[in-house]
Amino acid sequence: MTPSDPKGRKPPTYEPAPVVPTQMVERFQTIQDVMSGQLTVSEGARRLGMSRNHFQTLVHRAEKAVLESVTPKAAGRPARPVREVELQAELSRLQKENEQLKMRSEAVERLLNLAGDWARGKIGTRAPRARGAKTRTPSNDPEEPDGGVARAAWEEACRQVTQGATWALAARLIGASLATLRRWNQRAKSSEPLKQRPGPGPRTLPSPEQRQLADDLVRELDGQIGAAALSKSVVGLSRREAAKLKQQTITTIEAERKAAAGRVIVAAPDIIRGFDPVFAEAAEGRRYLMPVADAAVPKRTTVDVKERYDAEAVYEVLKKDIEDHGAPLVYRMDRAKQHDHPKVRALLATHKVLRLCGPAYYPQYYGQLERQNREHRAVLDAMGPVETSVMAARCREKIAAIDTRWPRRALGWRTAHDIWHNRPRLTVDRDELYRDVQRIAEKIRQENGCRGFPADMAERLAIEAALTKRGFLSRQGGRC
Repeated sequence: MTPSDPKGRKPPTYEPAPVVPTQMVERFQTIQDVMSGQLTVSEGARRLGMSRNHFQTLVHRAEKAVLESVTPKAAGRPARPVREVELQAELSRLQKENEQLKMRSEAVERLLNLAGDWARGKIGTRAPRARGAKTRTPSNDPEEPDGGVARAAWEEACRQVTQGATWALAARLIGASLATLRRWNQRAKSSEPLKQRPGPGPRTLPSPEQRQLADDLVRELDGQIGAAALSKSVVGLSRREAAKLKQQTITTIEAERKAAAGRVIVAAPDIIRGFDPVFAEAAEGRRYLMPVADAAVPKRTTVDVKERYDAEAVYEVLKKDIEDHGAPLVYRMDRAKQHDHPKVRALLATHKVLRLCGPAYYPQYYGQLERQNREHRAVLDAMGPVETSVMAARCREKIAAIDTRWPRRALGWRTAHDIWHNRPRLTVDRDELYRDVQRIAEKIRQENGCRGFPADMAERLAIEAALTKRGFLSRQGGRC
């Protein structure tokens, strides 16, 4: 309802024609003629005796007024003035600050009162009790074993926090620790008694049925179930016993896995050497650490850093390894194209070295060198991005220290360098070994067939069979 219309009807929007003063008739008519295009700006200026710029300014003002009057207004209520909005925001800010100051002053006053009560011993005091004396007061609430004292203290602490105090200060004022307040908050959220009766109940060992059910759950869920969830799933099983049973089951599963895992034992050094590059970040960009290591002992025979991982780099590393330490019987390499380059094959054929490739997508076949790559990665991570020449020198130095200064339990607490230095010299007819491998591989192709398998599977099985026949290789456990 508007003041002009007591009945609440919408006021009319009709605008009557304006009354033009007599002295303004000629100017008004001339501007209209110019806006309608009947006169030019220059002619209108001459008619009124004005300069062209001044008259054109008047025409522009008239056009601007017409445009503002005919432009549709935005929907909704008209916006408040900017100054009014600023004043309202300032008023809200001042009211908020005033409320905060008021709450803070009330909190300080309440804290001072509580501090006075605490100093006078009314709260937070613990009087010494005689041996055997009962300090508990009878409780009317069966849910609260201490008669609701803990809940009253917790509520007091909550009030202190809402008044602006911290939880640590509130805990000190009620004479409790911060951990106690946290525990009470958690129990209050779960609708549990804030204080529970002290002392554990009578301990009962899990029954065989409970043990079996917990073992089945841990195995079925691959050990991901937590102790609390396990105790809730098995009736009558405490969380502590559930944690113990879970740990026992996980230990058993790991022991079973190790017992079922296969392991390849290489009888002596210099029979098989592995080759597997590791990428590294140098100051100039990505580089590749290319170690060559023996399969019987963790001895790195050659360590080099290359800018590219291509056939030329593989050829140079293997050539240097053969020149420095002699040719092994077998090089165990992966299925990268760089390892199967004609130049690399020609190098191996010249020195009568067999090339052994494991099954595709089965890194366990290269277990020895994969385990050593963890040590290589630790050396690179500790080094950080440095120049390539510095990286190569430091890698050789650190890996040489690992080989010469690290006694290992699997080696009888000897170092890899000691066993490598005292290794026996192999006397093997390489031509006979090569012919034996070819004969066994051809027999495997004829009898079993290799359709659906990699083309070099028969050669891989033949190399393993030939080495096992000569006592150089043995297999323990399951699949490997």
